[in-house]
Amino acid sequence: KEPAKKKERGELIFTLLDTSGSMMSQTSTGRSYMDEMGKYIPQIVSGYDGAVYKIDTQFSQVSNKAARKAFKEGNSMAYRGGGGTNFDAAYEDIILRKRKEKFECLVLVLTDGYVTIDPAMVQEIGSSIFVIPKGDVNAFMRLNQGVVMDMVESKKYPAVTIVAVDFGNDLEEA
Repeated sequence: KEPAKKKERGELIFTLLDTSGSMMSQTSTGRSYMDEMGKYIPQIVSGYDGAVYKIDTQFSQVSNKAARKAFKEGNSMAYRGGGGTNFDAAYEDIILRKRKEKFECLVLVLTDGYVTIDPAMVQEIGSSIFVIPKGDVNAFMRLNQGVVMDMVESKKYPAVTIVAVDFGNDLEEA
């Protein structure tokens, strides 16, 4: 009897979507920050393994595979939340999984920028991309001075990168 083949895991992207109350503010397009950021999720989950974390003061998650299935069936993820934003628990969850399963990954953070991120957690992950509205990048930088300094990129993924979003135009790297 042949041994069962072990399924190879694809590239891992963990998407952290800020669902705090401030994400309900309107952008220049008339849509909320949450709706604008959420529109990227179907493309992200279609090509990668990992999970989507919806984060306000707590988090919930769904695997990219389950999200792919939901989008394929015409369902969407509910992007509603409220209150503040605490990314620490989601980062801790990913770090614990990473330590246990020994993988490299990319963390993609979709936020309005009015959050603080623990630099030690970002450093342990090694690769994070923060997608922030163009007008709020400076606020994020002020709140997170230690996050973007001295980051080490992994073999597969970049170090910390900030991508500024102008919802009427394409993405720009800050």
